[in-house]
Amino acid sequence: MALVQQKMRIAAIAVLLLCSVAASVHGQQQQCRLGDSLAAELRSQLRPESLVLLPFSAAYRRDIVLRSTNFQSYPQVIVHPAKVKDVVAAVRFAAKNNLTVSVKGTGHDYNGRCSSDGSLNINTRLLNDVFFDVRQNKTFFGAGATFGDIIKPAVLKHGRAVVSGHDLTVGPGGCLLGGCHGALARLHGLGADNVQSIVLVTPTGQLVKASNRGVHQMNTLPNGDLDFKEGKQVTPDTSLFWALRGGGGGSLGVVVQFGMQLVPAPTAVQTVTVTWLLYDAQGKQIRDIFNAFVFNASFWQALGPHWAAWSVGSVPRNCSAPQGISSGTAASCAGQAALSFVCVGDDPLAVEKTPGIRAILNYRAPWVSDMTYYSTKTSYRSYYDFMYHNADTSNYQRQFVSNVFLSPQDMNPSATGRLFTALETMQRVAAVPLAGPDSFETLGFVVSLVGGGAVPGHPEAAKTSISRAFRTFAAELVLTAGGKDPAWDLRAYQAVSDAIAPLYKLYPGSYQNEVSSAEGFNRVPDWQARFWGDNVARLLAVKKQYDPQGRMVVPYGLGWSEQGQ
Repeated sequence: MALVQQKMRIAAIAVLLLCSVAASVHGQQQQCRLGDSLAAELRSQLRPESLVLLPFSAAYRRDIVLRSTNFQSYPQVIVHPAKVKDVVAAVRFAAKNNLTVSVKGTGHDYNGRCSSDGSLNINTRLLNDVFFDVRQNKTFFGAGATFGDIIKPAVLKHGRAVVSGHDLTVGPGGCLLGGCHGALARLHGLGADNVQSIVLVTPTGQLVKASNRGVHQMNTLPNGDLDFKEGKQVTPDTSLFWALRGGGGGSLGVVVQFGMQLVPAPTAVQTVTVTWLLYDAQGKQIRDIFNAFVFNASFWQALGPHWAAWSVGSVPRNCSAPQGISSGTAASCAGQAALSFVCVGDDPLAVEKTPGIRAILNYRAPWVSDMTYYSTKTSYRSYYDFMYHNADTSNYQRQFVSNVFLSPQDMNPSATGRLFTALETMQRVAAVPLAGPDSFETLGFVVSLVGGGAVPGHPEAAKTSISRAFRTFAAELVLTAGGKDPAWDLRAYQAVSDAIAPLYKLYPGSYQNEVSSAEGFNRVPDWQARFWGDNVARLLAVKKQYDPQGRMVVPYGLGWSEQGQ
């Protein structure tokens, strides 16, 4: 399989490179494409509303920009299918012409996995219809919808919600297929646990539905939309559905629709946020906060599943005391951290009734003052209002991240010490000032405290390919470097790579959706076992069954090989 992938990718890149050279020599905006006849053939098989974008066009240049702008690939052609039937046609065209296929939803992936060089890239953004069956507590939505498209009508019209990520602009494709955790996970399980059916176009161009009832044929209506009526059963085997729920996006086919369980929308959503400055002189006391309220399994167990939290912090890269945040004295090295709890229950007095939350609101230490530690409480009109006000609407920037899962047994003072050691490493590596104009670069961390509760014992747990490390996690620790100056990239990559490497040796699991890798940086060791644990062999068997030619190419995805690429 790796050899087939390698040949297809080399051939595709060669076309782009040869055309690029010719364009530069002749000073022309030539289109490096499949060739006039093949491009015309592709267009003839799609509806007029579908878009076909070829290299060197303005639309193509806009489309290849991803949320993490430092990751960019160059497909041979980009297709925006208007209807499900157009997806079938595009995949069959790729199979006929020996093209690899990549799939893009909203382009949020931190590793640029939603596109690949020389591929036929299918952008599902036009497949964004959302339907509700409130009587059955189900919703059906196209793979191009965002969680905002789904949650807004679910909450405001039907009093329901879905388990999603923490950002309304994220699409369900990568999130749900990779696991998907958010504020409702401790109450209702991971997003993948709540997926009831997945309609996809297989790499050979077959339109099927995968569910716990096996695989069924599906058809399209005369207008090209999906016909909801199931066709005959292809197989009672549920391995494809098992693999899709956890195996990651874009590896087993092009998903066109999800069917998902609706859950009650919480009616009393509140957040409590405490913020403090990371003054170096208070290093020990700051560790006390993490020991008490972040890396503390007993604290989280006592809070109950309707509470979730995120701790977010950053330290400046351009620091006049590069020896680290625990020993420096300059104010420019202070940085800031916050711990934000969210209650997704129905009790408007939950904050007042929860001892753990009252404890952090009333936390006092000799070093605490209004300038170093302060708290806020916010009540939201609805769950959608909470999600909307907490969405990441920042401009696209250059990002590099990696993460590890912490189990309940890992939630102890040692984890606190390791986090601060990692921050010191990142700041030391990236301390050299840059000369780039208008640049603002940061180094930081996110601790997502959304594990436990319903996640480990969800009824669907054994029917998904979620790893044991993910299934039993209490927290996900993410290290991140971000900015806008391209001159910052290599130092950012090195900072995260050096800081995460010791953590890989201590914690065996990571979330595949929040890992970046670049040439020579953060080459994730044992990445298959790290992402999928004991499920690797079965996942690869499903990949071989449904994609025998390795046509679906995803870096650090099923069937991918560094040597093969």
